[in-house]
Amino acid sequence: MSTSVPLPCGTTAVVGEFTGTAQRHIHDVLKAIETGRTPAIDWEDKVLLEVVTTLGRRAPTERDLLHLASGSRLRLLIEARRLTYGDDLEMEWSCRCGAKCAVTFSLAELRDQPYPSPASARFKASSGQVFTLGWGSGLTDREFARASMRNEMSFLDEPLCRIEAIDGEPKGPRVIMKLSARILDEVRKAGRAMVPSYDPEARPAAAGAAADDSPEEPEATTDIVTDPTRMPQAGCPERVRLACESCGHRSLIPLATQPDFLLRGVQSAAD
Repeated sequence: MSTSVPLPCGTTAVVGEFTGTAQRHIHDVLKAIETGRTPAIDWEDKVLLEVVTTLGRRAPTERDLLHLASGSRLRLLIEARRLTYGDDLEMEWSCRCGAKCAVTFSLAELRDQPYPSPASARFKASSGQVFTLGWGSGLTDREFARASMRNEMSFLDEPLCRIEAIDGEPKGPRVIMKLSARILDEVRKAGRAMVPSYDPEARPAAAGAAADDSPEEPEATTDIVTDPTRMPQAGCPERVRLACESCGHRSLIPLATQPDFLLRGVQSAAD
């Protein structure tokens, strides 16, 4: 079974179910973590090569997938997962009140926001420096994975790998990591705000819209933003805001890190 998928980057792909080979690549990640080894940084590319049969008008190469926008790559994984296991995703998290929470979420509710052109936005920090931030790709995802493996970056630093320039000049990670922590915190916040999240309560109209509705045209990103929470958004939602049944606090829960997202086969075998 396969399906045609319009991607937020503007191209269309044909994606199929997870095969046994794709499943093995996914399970290799879990095995590496369980044995204390570092997972291979190209596991996601191997999975996408296995499930994506057409990207645009031809079969994709690894280079094609690496240059694909991060939100488009996530959309492909979501569609492969839906074809294989269905729309229902078991979400589990620990609330700050200490309660263990669980809810079933439908992946069919997620709607993408198209990427604008140019595929970057500018943020002016309190220091006066202007940071040009992209939305990321397989290349920046891999760069972040490598930096994390070398303990050069923490799990919060993914937005820093998307810095394309500072005051119009390209800067490498060594220069970036020497900047003030206060300024980097602002950039991290701005970068995270560029990736959309989904709030079932705040967006009832979108949730009830038809699945084949045409996406709105992306807004221009020529302005320089000074409030990190006001950065333009584009791509596939990576997190869902869900409420704790005990205290009511609503947390943003990442989709891709949920065991039921990619590891349902492992869970089923363990039951």
